[in-house]
Amino acid sequence: MQPRKLKIILTLLISLLVLFASIYGYFIPSVYQDNEPIKTIFQSNDFITLITFIPLIIVVFIRSKSHHDALNELTWAGLIWYLFYNYLYYLFGAHFNDLYLIYLLITVMSIPLLIMTVQDVIKRLSFIHPLNPLKRSVLMIYLWFIALGLSVVYVMQSITYILTDELPSIITLSGHVTSIVFSLDAMMVILVFIYIALLIKKKNPLGIALGWIVNLKGAIYMMVMTYASYQTGSKEFVLWFSIMILSILMLIIVYPSIQNITKQHISKEEWTWEIKLYIIQRQGIPKV
Repeated sequence: MQPRKLKIILTLLISLLVLFASIYGYFIPSVYQDNEPIKTIFQSNDFITLITFIPLIIVVFIRSKSHHDALNELTWAGLIWYLFYNYLYYLFGAHFNDLYLIYLLITVMSIPLLIMTVQDVIKRLSFIHPLNPLKRSVLMIYLWFIALGLSVVYVMQSITYILTDELPSIITLSGHVTSIVFSLDAMMVILVFIYIALLIKKKNPLGIALGWIVNLKGAIYMMVMTYASYQTGSKEFVLWFSIMILSILMLIIVYPSIQNITKQHISKEEWTWEIKLYIIQRQGIPKV
């Protein structure tokens, strides 16, 4: 079976599983055995996934028939990255329930899909043109701000526990024995954002591609947290809403760089970029 056909089949299967899990979780809330705040977060997650992921993946499918451009492939990758990150919380954070096997399947199937989507993204790096210095700086500042901000919060809360035995609020709220949020964010947000920021500093086109992927995931997931905060009347509503807006702004900044262009209109700077891309595709992705 051809890799692209396999990618389409896997995406279709995983989308059907997500559709089923989201509808089931949202309309049959008794499936969740967690406390009320956590149950609200999962139901908010189900709702936002229904109104964002499902329509977007349909658009990606429709465009994939006639468009194999960077925008479509990057959006595809961003949606799968969102699923992988999102359903790790269901898999490890939700009390065991009727949908456990669905969560497991979605998470496991996301892994080969991520590999295939990233491979397709790398093949289309030549469609990505460079960010101007201002946009590059803004994107790097945002990535460092989120990475360092999360690092400070998590380290300080951990040190506070060492000194006072006071558990971080997220552990108290969730009732879990440890912080799944800290662990996943350290691996899938902090480290990834730092790596992307370094790529962008080096003017590596892969940094722009990954910047679109993580900010698409970030925008959707921050919608989840914003909606959940609104539902519970949490004081963190403004925080999540602000990060959601910032993620969307980063997408707006990156968007012009992932559009197709014709060779006739490439500037001298962009021709240099094309040479770098040729080297990347011939010799592999250079180390940061």
